[in-house]
Amino acid sequence: MPLFMDLHIIEGITIEGVKEAHIADKSVEDKHNVELIQFWVNEEVGTVMCLLNAPDKKACVAIHQESHGNIACKVEEVEPGYFHQFMVRDHQVDQGMVRHQNGNVDLGYRFILGVEIMCHADVNSSDDFKRLSIPVAVRDLVRISIKNCGGNEMKIDVSDTLFAVFTDSKTALKCADALQRMLSKKMSNTKDPEWDITFKLGVSGGLPLTENRGFFEGVIRTAQRLSFAAGNQEILVSPIIKQLNGLEETFAESSIRVLSTSEVEFLQNLFNIVEDNIANSHFNVHSLSRAIGVSRPQLYRKIMSAAGRPPSLFIRDLRMQKALRLIRKQQYNISEVSLEVGINNPSYFSKCFRDTFGISPSKVNS
Repeated sequence: MPLFMDLHIIEGITIEGVKEAHIADKSVEDKHNVELIQFWVNEEVGTVMCLLNAPDKKACVAIHQESHGNIACKVEEVEPGYFHQFMVRDHQVDQGMVRHQNGNVDLGYRFILGVEIMCHADVNSSDDFKRLSIPVAVRDLVRISIKNCGGNEMKIDVSDTLFAVFTDSKTALKCADALQRMLSKKMSNTKDPEWDITFKLGVSGGLPLTENRGFFEGVIRTAQRLSFAAGNQEILVSPIIKQLNGLEETFAESSIRVLSTSEVEFLQNLFNIVEDNIANSHFNVHSLSRAIGVSRPQLYRKIMSAAGRPPSLFIRDLRMQKALRLIRKQQYNISEVSLEVGINNPSYFSKCFRDTFGISPSKVNS
């Protein structure tokens, strides 16, 4: 049967109350052809998430409705392998409730580290286009560091961003700090062209489900966006990391920047607007200013503060990021890619691409 996770938001929920509800659910699971596997309780924010095997979403709703009446506000089918990458990490189950190996209640939070690595090599042939992908030596070092820090590398196809998941915020941030130091040291101590790279890191966190987002969709998207918005060799951190005591004085010397809640909200809105209009050739800084509802000087200050670059460069960088993904698919010619990212002039598109990646897009199809 398919695997489902559901989300309940219940004010004043207690662990004992959820255990009682779980027993009630188990008493009628055969009737609905449902298997209640386990659950996560977060008393502080009032959330309960249940893991179920069930024939469909209706059965997931029906079992809770009959046993205690607490209907889930979100039910999501989850791919088992994907679920295990995130949630199955040295845990134990106590009467259905998930605990960490040390006995502490697993509140359901997971923390995502996004590592964006770009090569800016001056390449001269179509074969060298492959060098725009993360070099093997760099990728291997990142993977080893993630494993050594207790993280789990995620298999997510979002540009060339590497992702790792952690069960606590401090470990995620320690891994980001370790990666930052190691990559910077390696880059400065070698002349190997494989290490002619730039890198940026983003750390976010959250619960598996929200009322509006599917399984870790929001957390992954935030980590990817933070790594994109970060400055070169910088770690950009969402405020939940600070809220959950993930920052320590030991990180003071590192280039770590923690965004406020309002800054993250601004960034999310900024990304949404630009991505929605990325194929619109008439979309520019003036359009963005009007869409966000601030003056151009205000927009400049806010984007520089949150993303470290002017609005025009932010829009161009997002366009080039999408262009690189499209070119790698090799399903479009250069003119088609140019139009897909809102640039009507192929020559100007080639210039922007070359300025960003150090290679002309025409090399790919030559």
